[in-house]
Amino acid sequence: MIQSPLEQFELIPLIPLNLGSFDISFTQSTLFMFVGIISFLLLFRMLIMNQGGTFIPNRWQVLIENIWELCMTLSNETIAGGKGQKYFPFVFVIFSFILVSNFTGMVPYSFTATSHLSITLIMAIMVFVGYHIIGVRKHGIRLLELYLPSGVSSFSTSYRTY
Repeated sequence: MIQSPLEQFELIPLIPLNLGSFDISFTQSTLFMFVGIISFLLLFRMLIMNQGGTFIPNRWQVLIENIWELCMTLSNETIAGGKGQKYFPFVFVIFSFILVSNFTGMVPYSFTATSHLSITLIMAIMVFVGYHIIGVRKHGIRLLELYLPSGVSSFSTSYRTY
């Protein structure tokens, strides 16, 4: 049994792997990420094998269609200019991963992969870097103007020596 409430957040290496001073062990976090994603993909595949679902949808088909529609609406309404459909697959994958990981953590004695800062930090860095790469390709260096609101004077013009 669990002795401490924080014991559930400990990473336990299932297959220890060390490359020099780097520990790249296969932990229960990695296992539950794979289990969650594989179960979601199997559910998605079951619906696709049925030629895209049935005319009268079952509960699982309704669930997947609602997740699909939520992500489609989110990407189309959030990204300006109606160009959100281009980024829909990325939004759908990130949303599905977080949803499945958090639902997996609700099962007793399971593990929530998104409870660790490393997973959420890597996902945030991925989105941040991707956003800036796309922004620099589209707007060039003018992308930095987003960080300086209009109407605010720059440091060089407002600084005076008395």
